[in-house]
Amino acid sequence: MPILPAGTPLPDREEVLGQAIPFDRAHRLPLLPDPTWWPEELDICPTVACQPRVDRATVFGTARRLATTTRRDTGQCAPFLPPLGRVHVHSRDGMPHQ
Repeated sequence: MPILPAGTPLPDREEVLGQAIPFDRAHRLPLLPDPTWWPEELDICPTVACQPRVDRATVFGTARRLATTTRRDTGQCAPFLPPLGRVHVHSRDGMPHQ
């Protein structure tokens, strides 16, 4: 892992949570298994240069909310979380455990 030079300024928590990326609802919505999986938070994101932008705070807040509303009884996962197939555990030397 690269080490930053001494004195390199690091962003604070609020700055990191405010980092945002644009997204295209029309492109993403058809990729979901069901349109009801589209989080309502994404429909109220601010628009910059004619495109909505989602920040990390919104992503984490949505994940927190959806973690409590996952339809566990039907086996459906919350939006943006693919079903887990296999969990991989690695040792300190980076090699996968069998």
